[in-house]
Amino acid sequence: MFNSKIVITGMGIVSPLGSDFSSVVSRLSSGESGVVENTRDEFGQYVGFANDYEPNKFVPKKKIRRMETVNHFSINAVGDALEMADIADDEREDVGVLVGTGFAGIESVVKHQKSLHEDKIQMLRPVHFPTTVYNATAGLIAIEHKLKGINSTITGIDLPSEYAFLYALINLQKSPDSKVVVVGGDASSTYVRQGLNSIGFLDRRQRNEPRRMFEQGASGITMGEGAVALVLETEASANARGANIIARVDGIQQSCTGDRPFSYDRSPESINKSVKKVLAQSNATLSDIDLVSLSANGSPQLDIAEQAFICDANADIPVRSLCDQIGAFPGGGLVRLSLALAAMREGKNIGHIERNTDINSQVLERLTQPVEKFDRLLHVGTGLGGNSMAMDLRVG
Repeated sequence: MFNSKIVITGMGIVSPLGSDFSSVVSRLSSGESGVVENTRDEFGQYVGFANDYEPNKFVPKKKIRRMETVNHFSINAVGDALEMADIADDEREDVGVLVGTGFAGIESVVKHQKSLHEDKIQMLRPVHFPTTVYNATAGLIAIEHKLKGINSTITGIDLPSEYAFLYALINLQKSPDSKVVVVGGDASSTYVRQGLNSIGFLDRRQRNEPRRMFEQGASGITMGEGAVALVLETEASANARGANIIARVDGIQQSCTGDRPFSYDRSPESINKSVKKVLAQSNATLSDIDLVSLSANGSPQLDIAEQAFICDANADIPVRSLCDQIGAFPGGGLVRLSLALAAMREGKNIGHIERNTDINSQVLERLTQPVEKFDRLLHVGTGLGGNSMAMDLRVG
């Protein structure tokens, strides 16, 4: 599929557990959760809010109030990723940005709509209008970090950050001397959660503590928020400039078995197909994988499909999900991927779960199985209508 090997040379994060990979991994490995009781509004009993970051770290204070929260997250994550990749300001002529998001722009759209109806068009402030477009995040990242390469956005609730990652790989095959920063991010605003709650997406059970991954009787997602940025380039480019390689992309494959739009598929067929295809692409088998990362986002249909995949695979491989510790959001796929890579680089087990959790016994065995090797990650994203994407990555 790809002629040039693609590698990751920089990562940055803003998450409900912090904005430093080492501390976030440490907190994940100790079983700490960033999902807390929601005291901001009535939409979602528990939410993973991202608070531990500096909004003005890379942006002047006077610009902060004009930006949506997701733009703060993303600009911070990109700045840290570029620093890790050691790409200076005067070396960014050929560095592009691809953003995968579900809700970027929605805060501004709602505010403008309310102002239009309540105060009439004369009261709309033109200075805020640019943030109403979904591509605003990618544009603002490019402006603040002087990135002059490709610039685009994948928008939707169906694996947008994984698709942005795929788009970046395709672009690097066409322009092997360039670099692309891939961003996955969303903000869990009241507007977003109110909308998702109205259509029955949010967890509807009243609880004494947040939900656990793959628990029986799952009734909806627990929202999170944040952003991650990954610097991608060809292995030849990274070696030529002496960059530190975080991970190598051995394969990426997509599959969709949905038979109607906007319907969840309880069958593991799509997951099985994408995993089979990516392992064939990288000339590997499941036994070569050291860790499988799944969504387990609390949606009954998707959780059922992923559990069926685990049972069908019947492989002696640790499986993890982080959504019960950081929350779930459309652009969060790459957050899961980056945290799994960061944990494997440090040789730490993450994805804490108690043995007495109400989970299928076969699935529980894989969830509690310790990771013993930290070389190879299989990341699986599962979305609407039986859509699945699998990635095979090697650490270092």
